[in-house]
Amino acid sequence: MKRLIAAGILLILVLASYFTAKTYITSLCNETNVLLKECITAYDNGEDAEKAAKKLNDFWNEHEQPLSVFANHERIDEIELAIS
Repeated sequence: MKRLIAAGILLILVLASYFTAKTYITSLCNETNVLLKECITAYDNGEDAEKAAKKLNDFWNEHEQPLSVFANHERIDEIELAIS
């Protein structure tokens, strides 16, 4: 019975961590897409896209470290290079 309780607790912890990570990554991707669309829109309209690009770069630099816990480091480096 003790093993069953321990297994149940571990299952709950794994599921909670999975859904927390999924929610974090999804919200981060959505926010990044919004900022990227702002950059593209500003550039296409001939506006000052530098401010939008700086905002995107700052956002990425702030969230890059925690994201590396969940994602492949090579892919994160590619994204950072593209944003730069």
